[in-house]
Amino acid sequence: MRGEVVIVRAHGGQALVRRVWEVKGNVVYITNDEQLKRHESGLPMLWPVGFTSDDVFCFSPEIANRGNVEWKRLKPYEG
Repeated sequence: MRGEVVIVRAHGGQALVRRVWEVKGNVVYITNDEQLKRHESGLPMLWPVGFTSDDVFCFSPEIANRGNVEWKRLKPYEG
């Protein structure tokens, strides 16, 4: 779970490739590669951002690299 690559639907429908930090109920806490590496190195990091599970999807390289993501084609992330 922690460190798993996902696609997040951000403000305005923008697709972001990020990493899972933790799942609590209906909230998936997300971080990026830099912050995860800081944590693993024992350095201070920014607190992960929470997204509702409706806005977090399983990673798909074919879809993540497109400008306009077809959200209905992505599989919801289940943690």
